[in-house]
Amino acid sequence: MACVSAAAVLTVFWPADAAFARRSSLIRPLTEVPRPDSPLLLHVSIKKQRVRVFDANGEVTSSRISSGQPGFDTPTGVFSILEKNEYHESNIYEGAPMPHMQRLTWSGIALHAGVVPGYRASHGCIRLPASFAQSLFGLTKVGARVVVSPDDVEPVRFDHPNLFKPLPAETPRSAGLQIAQETTQVAANDASPNADTSGLSEMPQLIGISPALAEAARDPDAFAEPGHPRSRAEADRQTIDKINKLQAALQSAETQKIAASEKAKLAVASADAAGPQMAAAKQILIPSAPRLLRRMAA
Repeated sequence: MACVSAAAVLTVFWPADAAFARRSSLIRPLTEVPRPDSPLLLHVSIKKQRVRVFDANGEVTSSRISSGQPGFDTPTGVFSILEKNEYHESNIYEGAPMPHMQRLTWSGIALHAGVVPGYRASHGCIRLPASFAQSLFGLTKVGARVVVSPDDVEPVRFDHPNLFKPLPAETPRSAGLQIAQETTQVAANDASPNADTSGLSEMPQLIGISPALAEAARDPDAFAEPGHPRSRAEADRQTIDKINKLQAALQSAETQKIAASEKAKLAVASADAAGPQMAAAKQILIPSAPRLLRRMAA
């Protein structure tokens, strides 16, 4: 009977233990994740019952969650962390404990530690495993963005002609103007030996390009705005030049400061040296002052 009971116990509890171990393996420990320097973005997938944490370099960590059960669905949308409390008690559900609470709405939705059974079980909040909630609490800041969506989201690339474009690595040549020059050269080569080519110089005017612009096309730097880099290499050079100029200006200012300090010291020393001379002069002048005044009055 004892053997049967033990077998029954193993039969009943082993699947649950295996499921717990499997779910626990889905949690990436934050103790191994360095604190990000860039702002964090949290994404919660209702369908997959997971939260993923991203920084500027990509995904930092992730964990299973438990969101709102049917009838108490967790709202979807874009939220911000409004408030953080290491320990909080619900003012809606009879003081239910909400450790490591990170508020998303003022109507009662928050991230916090709680029971995570593997399905939607909360009253609207997003429950996190206790260890993950504690570690995540130390990573996030008030204002961090939290996106709650029905399913996972993936970044989508988008392009538009009006978007800013990075500078090329090196200063480019004007490909379009080179093509125009080659086309003009072909037209000259196609002319017969007896043809009059004196009008070729006027050809750019006929197609909307002045001779000056066509001539300037041979020098792409003629189109560069003053002070505006045309490549990343040129931008780096300009930055280095600015840094060198600032360092030179600081060095010059420091030299002037030292020179002014030396002059001030000399002035103070000169004043100190003049003190005894002034005292001696007073000793001579003060006794003879009445006699000098009488002479002036006479």
